[in-house]
Amino acid sequence: MTEGGRPAGDEIDGGAAAVALSCLLALSAGSTDAMAYLRHHVFAANMTGTTVLLGLAAMHAALRPVLPGLAAIGGFLAGVVGSRWLHRAAGPAPGLLLACFLVTAGGLVAPELASIALLAAGMGAQNAAVTNFAGIRLNTAFITGDLVKFGQALAGESSAAVIVVPLLLAYTGGAALGAVARRHIAFPWAIPAGLLALAAILAWAVARRAQSRRLRNASRLTT
Repeated sequence: MTEGGRPAGDEIDGGAAAVALSCLLALSAGSTDAMAYLRHHVFAANMTGTTVLLGLAAMHAALRPVLPGLAAIGGFLAGVVGSRWLHRAAGPAPGLLLACFLVTAGGLVAPELASIALLAAGMGAQNAAVTNFAGIRLNTAFITGDLVKFGQALAGESSAAVIVVPLLLAYTGGAALGAVARRHIAFPWAIPAGLLALAAILAWAVARRAQSRRLRNASRLTT
């Protein structure tokens, strides 16, 4: 079901809920990206950085150095597609649960390319699951576009700073958390997986509340 050309539940409304969900997802992505880089020397969420690393690896004119970058980019795209399919059927929560499963699997498997592809797929699924926070379109797996939104807010062109600033801080904190967790926790991937599970619960609750509100409004119109 769609509303105005986009899947129902595509927007997380409510200021507090939008900020909380965006921060949970930024913490997840920051920690996943940091741990993926420390483990595999490739980014799982930041495809701009991964593309640059892929280009540098291609200078060696050999297949082996470019495989991690290709695995990350292919995995990320697959995660986006899977998450959007789920979104059209049931809203954002299933895509976030998919991301939770993929990140957990990526942390568990030993083969490098499989781990990279699964982690990147998790980040793609996360980023595609929720894209609209209280009317502001944001990415939660990478932050270049969010920095543009922040610059526009500083220029007086939008009010996005109220949600973008906490998101940027959460992403930075997530990266630091991931680095510390990888050093001191037996299975550090439980941290982003747990954050994604919490985000799925919050997204489901917000979508359910919005659906109830729409049904009440529709009921008033018909009575």
